Amino acid sequence: MTDSSVIKQLEAAERLQSQFRYYFVALVFTLLAASIQTAKFDSSSVRTISELAGWALFAVSGFVALSYLEWEPLIREQLAHRDSFSQQVDEAKAAKLRGVSEIHVLSSGGMQSLDDRISNLEDSVRKLSDAADKRLGVAGVKYEMWRWSFVLALVAILIARGGAALVGVFGYQLL
Repeated sequence: MTDSSVIKQLEAAERLQSQFRYYFVALVFTLLAASIQTAKFDSSSVRTISELAGWALFAVSGFVALSYLEWEPLIREQLAHRDSFSQQVDEAKAAKLRGVSEIHVLSSGGMQSLDDRISNLEDSVRKLSDAADKRLGVAGVKYEMWRWSFVLALVAILIARGGAALVGVFGYQLL
């Protein structure tokens, strides 16, 4: 596989993952709205509690999903800056091998020794990596909360809505 075909495949994978996430968050809020609109409460406190728990879990799933989607671009931005600085480190090290000892730095408008520049860039890479790793860890927790609260909401709604069917199937009141 060529580098360009790998890049195209990665871009396609990223696009599909992004589409899935937006579909998933829309599904969460759609199911929350549908479950609220179609709710029918009866004398069973188990089914009522299960229905309300389903609503709460759908809401948690949806709001955690929105928080996840809000922070994802910032994480990607930090990773992009880190990669840019890493590339600059490699370029500076290559220039050092060619015998360059000073470099003009646009941000300061002056000259800087190549060793200092490499050190500054490596420090920036380290700080951005640490920040991105921390946010990626939090994002992983958010994604798991989003996913599992959604699954638990479905189970709770199935118990609430399927309770009457269980009574009919088994001939006695289970719930």
